[in-house]
Amino acid sequence: MTSKLFLTTLFSITLLMANAQLDTLISNISSINSVIVHGDFLYATEGNSQIVKLDLNNPGAGITQVVSGLNATFGFEIYGSELFFGQANEIVKIDLNATNPTPTIVASGFGYIVGLALHGNFLYYSDWSNDLIGKLDLSSTSPTPVNVISSGLTDPHRIEFKNDELYILEETVGQVTKFDVTAANPTLQSVTSNINVPTGITFFVDSTMFVSEFTSGNILKYDLTVNPVVPFDTIFGGIGSSDLWIDSNMLYIADFGGDQILVYSLAPPVSVGANYNDTHLSIFPNPSSGIFDISGNITSQQFKIFDQNGQSIEVNMSDGNKIDLTSKANGVYFLICESKVFKLIKF
Repeated sequence: MTSKLFLTTLFSITLLMANAQLDTLISNISSINSVIVHGDFLYATEGNSQIVKLDLNNPGAGITQVVSGLNATFGFEIYGSELFFGQANEIVKIDLNATNPTPTIVASGFGYIVGLALHGNFLYYSDWSNDLIGKLDLSSTSPTPVNVISSGLTDPHRIEFKNDELYILEETVGQVTKFDVTAANPTLQSVTSNINVPTGITFFVDSTMFVSEFTSGNILKYDLTVNPVVPFDTIFGGIGSSDLWIDSNMLYIADFGGDQILVYSLAPPVSVGANYNDTHLSIFPNPSSGIFDISGNITSQQFKIFDQNGQSIEVNMSDGNKIDLTSKANGVYFLICESKVFKLIKF
């Protein structure tokens, strides 16, 4: 008889909001406009004039200077080993592998660059002064600015990709818009509005969007699967956040007003819940080398699977109720069905 290892507890999923702790990663770092994580280091702008880095394995050692002598730095993106950022009317880059990184102008002649976002070889940018979104082909030896959206925007601020859609914060009108960059004729679509000076945007676990309100100090949480898209939670208040960045399951917050960088865990916790709508699902074998049988009525449209970092995993059901993870890395995965979580262990 085949041994069946049944999951003995059911789990209810809530992103770790109510009980999580907001920690100060580093303080006494002035006027932080932008943050980004690359490898073991967090990079940040300080005082608009320099870029500093913090070793996330040893944050107590404090920040070290990467490059100085800059002016009005805004927006970060990394392509290979190069860090791109806006510097007023220019887009500039430095090589993070260089002993003494030297700023190199990639393109100039803009109004005021605030946001950068990478999609393949294309670096998209928001030109706040000229109310447009453009792009640069970084695979070219001499990238030439190309306007993508040149009308219909008001003060475009931060930008962030979710798959092929570029989300745009329109700062002074307090709204989020988006467009599909793969479309032949990109068209702006409204996502949500009534935001009090949005300055930071990031995504977690496919459908969750975080937006920071600079004036109110709130960080708002949205479920993009719900229509209309409105904030269903305010995870923090009183933070003068100028930028947000998620790396794995950690939310990094640039607190411009508090001269600090904060960190918050977004790992989906597993807490013991009650019954599952009076219907119990069983998963076996578990642990498994990759094939998991599910007993119970469930279809592939009713569940999602995430890895330990909160990233959605594409899987198909085959031969009835079987989930195949044989092509995935060994480790822990979470099957989420109607707000309940089942832990899968692949060895």
